[in-house]
Amino acid sequence: MYARNTTGRESTSRPGESEVDRIPVQTFKYDGGVACGMSQVTRRIVQELHDEPHLEGRRITVQFLKEQVEERELSPRTVADRHDLDVADVYRALTYYHDHPEEMRTIERQRKSAIEEHDHLTTDPDDVRD
Repeated sequence: MYARNTTGRESTSRPGESEVDRIPVQTFKYDGGVACGMSQVTRRIVQELHDEPHLEGRRITVQFLKEQVEERELSPRTVADRHDLDVADVYRALTYYHDHPEEMRTIERQRKSAIEEHDHLTTDPDDVRD
C-alpha cells in the first residue's frame, strides 16, 4: 500500500507506521551480547600475546589501561580515544583488574623483578658521560 506523506513523496509505510519506524538498525552480535549502532566491537580480556591479560586482538594490557586511568588520572573516554578503543573496553579492563587482584599483583611483581634483573643492561645519561 502506498501513502502520501507530508513531503509529497510516495511512501511504502503501513498504516500506523512512521518512516522512522522503518529505518533499519544495524546490530552486531559478540559473545552473546548485542550492540546497536556504529560502536566498535568490544574486546574480551585474553592472555594470547603476553604473559599478562590484554585486550583480544590488541597488545594493550589491562595493567597499562589501569595505569592510564587510575595513576595518570585520564578519563576512560580519553584513553579509549587515544588508543582507538571502545570506552567499554577500558571499563572491561578496569573491571578485570579489580576482579583479579592476586593475578594482577603477581604480574606487577614479575614485571618489577624483570626490570631489576635487567637493570644492569640499561644505561642512563650519567653512565654514557663516564
